[in-house]
Amino acid sequence: MPKLIINMDPVSPATVYEITNNNESNKIFQANQPVNIIKFLANYMKDTNKSIEVLFVGPDDYINP
Repeated sequence: MPKLIINMDPVSPATVYEITNNNESNKIFQANQPVNIIKFLANYMKDTNKSIEVLFVGPDDYINP
């Protein structure tokens, strides 16, 4: 099952990384507007025809309370 990590931060472009079988990350897409990330995901899922694990990472994930 393909795994994607989407890094979304309000001050920098959103980035999509694909995790390979070797646990390496490859940057596969970057967009300035979040709507473009959603469009990319829709096309990616349509082309893949498999279940995809998607993890959204944002600024809250980097802050230690």
